[in-house]
Amino acid sequence: MKRARAHLDGLEITTLRVFGKFGLPTINGRYRRPAKGGDWEYVQKFSLKEASDPAWRHARLVDIAKQEFPADSQVGFAVSIMESIEAARDYLNAAERTENWLAVTLFASGVNIAQAVGGYREEFTLGDLIAPTKGQIEGRRSGGNITAAKTKAERERAWRRWQACADQIWMDRPALTKTAVARLVRSKLTLTERADTVTRRIEKSGSS
Repeated sequence: MKRARAHLDGLEITTLRVFGKFGLPTINGRYRRPAKGGDWEYVQKFSLKEASDPAWRHARLVDIAKQEFPADSQVGFAVSIMESIEAARDYLNAAERTENWLAVTLFASGVNIAQAVGGYREEFTLGDLIAPTKGQIEGRRSGGNITAAKTKAERERAWRRWQACADQIWMDRPALTKTAVARLVRSKLTLTERADTVTRRIEKSGSS
């Protein structure tokens, strides 16, 4: 558990550096600014009473980033990583409060998400490779700039993402078969791969 949390903490620091690079705040949390405009300021203690004050606008850091940058930008990519980090932490927190098989399932789900987002560390350090378009990827492949190892790493990151999505589905609907879950994963992630391909890459936690 501690190792998984340390992994997420390190990835969060990397993600916040991307936000700072583009002029965004670098503390993950809630912010406020005057409704008439101005700079965002970090809110250490958040209350519903303050949130209802019309003189101020409130938002989470990821929401601020979404407002100011498109989804296909470097910041947009960092937002998706930060949201996955928060989801993984939710699973790990729930696992600590739960006993028996459910704790194991929650922990496994949190670790799967942590591994999935952790696989993107390389994109943060390669600059123009952050959130590449399909055309960019094909262009690099045809030019020989993407090696077989990188292509394999991309596939493995995708498979971990499928597994993380499958884990969340099984949490809500544990009676579903692998085939049924694979179809839902394909739909939720808008995959182009066939359902039977997804089926071969996912496993229910605790199954042999």
